[in-house]
Amino acid sequence: MAFLQTVWRMLNDDGARIIFYCIVSTNAPISRFIERMVSTYSRIGTVVIVRNDQDGSRAFAADIDGRPEPQIDLRHQASGIQEVRLMRRARLSALIADPLPGYRLATALIATRVHAFARQLAAVSIIDPASLARINRWSLSVPKLMYFIRQSNNATDERIRCNGRLHDAHQAILAEDLTDLQLLTAAKSYREAYATWLSR
Repeated sequence: MAFLQTVWRMLNDDGARIIFYCIVSTNAPISRFIERMVSTYSRIGTVVIVRNDQDGSRAFAADIDGRPEPQIDLRHQASGIQEVRLMRRARLSALIADPLPGYRLATALIATRVHAFARQLAAVSIIDPASLARINRWSLSVPKLMYFIRQSNNATDERIRCNGRLHDAHQAILAEDLTDLQLLTAAKSYREAYATWLSR
């Protein structure tokens, strides 16, 4: 670390912009870690807090709220979708630009996560907003999902489409002011979507 600090100071002296990502996860005390990062590196760079929602709970320590440092969310990625990213040995940019056959929707979900993160980077002037356009093209319109996708064999295009149809059917049955006939129709649609989802 002493070597890296020397390098960072040399870069800072030459006018480089240095950004330190302070990555914090859920269910862990983090205030002391952040304070150490800020006290050690804020003189030579910008400290950005990255909230890594690794378990989907969003249960970050309360002492993160109200801090003056920029904060960026890295949202939860279902384990089955993450496995798709690891099925081919390639850079993430290459993967989302050229998805594996049968996993286009899963890859688009990965791209939407990357795009959401990059938009936050642009908002705090860390990257050029123009560079978001390519990622945005890779972020296809993907279904909202009813259940988490925990295994890669549940992350196929067909399975995700079934999951999305089940989500839509669930939302329809919860709509307000349905007549008895509409409620019956929505319930039948939900049962059909659920049966299809189970069969895949």
